[in-house]
Amino acid sequence: MTLEDERDRAYFERNHLVAALARLFPSGISRTNIPGWDPNWHGICYIDLPTGQISYHYHAREAYLFAHLPQYTKPWDGHDKADVHRRLNDLEHRLAADIASQHPQVPPGTAAEQTWPAVRSPSDAEYPFP
Repeated sequence: MTLEDERDRAYFERNHLVAALARLFPSGISRTNIPGWDPNWHGICYIDLPTGQISYHYHAREAYLFAHLPQYTKPWDGHDKADVHRRLNDLEHRLAADIASQHPQVPPGTAAEQTWPAVRSPSDAEYPFP
């Protein structure tokens, strides 16, 4: 398997998770025109989490994963990868707290009652792909 095949497989797997998340929260799709990017990567899925907007670009071959979503009409809020990771981490904490409050019988040591360490978000320079 080539490096490009491995990269494409990672995006394929990630985009299935993004599509699942898009079914759980208000979401939509749009297209961007980023100079220098392959037009096949101009598709973007926006998700409005309770903790803020996140977005992920997807390749045209995976557009079927997002075909059920409406056109996204809100503007991009300027988030970067660090913001996305922080918003996802905040969402996880919020959901874990909600689960713990609704189910006080959750056994010690389970994900719903653990305090998770802060997640360090890699810088853009650490991401070799769009």
